[in-house]
Amino acid sequence: MWNGTRKHRATQCWHTQWVVSRRSEERCIPPCSAIERNRFIEELDQVASTLRRSEQQIRTIIEFNADAQIAVRSDGTVLFANPAAERLFGRPTEELVGQPCPFEFPQNPTSEIEISNIFGKVSVVEARTVPVLWDASEAVLASLRDISEHKRTEQVLQSANERLMELDRLKSEFVATASHEIRTPQIGRAHV
Repeated sequence: MWNGTRKHRATQCWHTQWVVSRRSEERCIPPCSAIERNRFIEELDQVASTLRRSEQQIRTIIEFNADAQIAVRSDGTVLFANPAAERLFGRPTEELVGQPCPFEFPQNPTSEIEISNIFGKVSVVEARTVPVLWDASEAVLASLRDISEHKRTEQVLQSANERLMELDRLKSEFVATASHEIRTPQIGRAHV
């Protein structure tokens, strides 16, 4: 059995595996021949490279998302904010990260909340939250979509609908009154 005393320092790892310090990275490598060990290291390098690319793709998607994305640690500290969050809160990322979360986190995974920015503008946002592991910290990733304009449009449509219902009620009253007035003189002449 290779004891690791020659080229590399080694210590026993999980069940007959060995941790070999090589290029300042620690890897779990089972005891085997040098050729097998090198193949195993190459496979680990490929997997690590694929994982880094995948992580970079996910970060790119989050950073360039049109919705505000904000990662908040369980103690309320902001870990990450994308450019859309900068626009929503009116502050640069540097002022958000490391500071307490600028809004009260919703209890439900999907909810509507009001957020005010540093200029006092209040926005209604749809918040969707999901627990994540962010840079080795338990956190919550919140996706915040500004629906203020949608809410204003909804209020205008509701107001217009109420006005149309009032006009429909007035029209019905007018038609009923006019119909009654038209029929009443005819009934009165029939008896004469």
